Amino acid sequence: MSKEREREFLAHRRLVFTIAYDVTGSVSDAEDVVQETWLRYSAASGVPRNPRAYLARIASRQALNAVRAASRRREEYPGEWLPEPLPTG
Repeated sequence: MSKEREREFLAHRRLVFTIAYDVTGSVSDAEDVVQETWLRYSAASGVPRNPRAYLARIASRQALNAVRAASRRREEYPGEWLPEPLPTG
């Protein structure tokens, strides 16, 4: 069973990467999404009827989650907010 899943995943890896890269816009983020997709696909119970569609769905959701998480990290400033300097003179 795991060898079959691995074969199916490798057959669709390029599709998974393309989806992830199109959504995230970053190679490193896309690779993270590919890895997360593999982990979720290999741990899934049952056999999907259409592995290509199943992998595309996992990849798209994981990529969107990665974009949302990156957006939250950019919005949350960890330091103290300082006022903008006023020109004096």
